[in-house]
Amino acid sequence: WSGHWMLAVWNPALGWVIAAALGGLLATPASRRWLGGPVMIWLGERSFGIYLWHFPVEQVMARLLGAEHATVASQFAALPASVALTLICADWSYRLVERRAMRLFRTA
Repeated sequence: WSGHWMLAVWNPALGWVIAAALGGLLATPASRRWLGGPVMIWLGERSFGIYLWHFPVEQVMARLLGAEHATVASQFAALPASVALTLICADWSYRLVERRAMRLFRTA
């Protein structure tokens, strides 16, 4: 092992924090309704596309913005555009590829 000790601690610790947060979210009926709402369903259906598209979008944004993108302030300023572009790409790939593939393999 040649890595930093934080690599061995960070992932399990973050896992426990996320599990506790989800447990707290699911504790009340109101939060369960929110998690089952239309926005969360929409995001869930496109989550794989969001996962696939976020990195290429970030790479394009970094190339377009150049050295100005290297500061924390400029990255926060570019975040809304990056999120919007990622969601648009994920929606298109969901509609044009994923749904068609699911229909194709469901009938096969």
